[in-house]
Amino acid sequence: MTKEEVYQELVKKRKSCYLCRDFGMRNQAEFPNFDTQEIGNLTTWSNNLYSKILIVAQDFYHQDGFLAQRGQVQFRYNLDESSAPKDYSTKTNYFLKKFIDELPKEYRLSPPRNDNFSSNNPLFMTNATLCLKSGKASSKINNECYDRCGNMFLKPTIDILKPDLKIIINSSCDL
Repeated sequence: MTKEEVYQELVKKRKSCYLCRDFGMRNQAEFPNFDTQEIGNLTTWSNNLYSKILIVAQDFYHQDGFLAQRGQVQFRYNLDESSAPKDYSTKTNYFLKKFIDELPKEYRLSPPRNDNFSSNNPLFMTNATLCLKSGKASSKINNECYDRCGNMFLKPTIDILKPDLKIIINSSCDL
């Protein structure tokens, strides 16, 4: 199987996982109008399977925020290099973009948009947990969810990518 085929099999597996439901987590596949064909929503920002750099953020969003943004990483349009934190859907997106801007030029991202944007970006981005937490954006996630998601999805993603560099941002995952 090709790298792309192996990755799509992993995406199918993610869409059918409900192991953390007991912890208030919901699979984004439960919201079919907003689900993606990626391992997770953050991956829609940058999904280069041949990237040498993998960025792993903690979690994508909470359930209410996910629905309010219709499952999109960045709900607001017309962002450019001069955009301020208030211009982004979340401050996290703004600061993630600024962090990535510190990487060598060939790895920098353009601001996220709501079209097929990820194919031109040079990184692969995902989350340590792929399901959506209940409560607020700052709500805690049970460590068992990190363990499950890490074993079932993050480690296989790393095996597919074989990145030279893994950058973990505010995450409880164990690589």
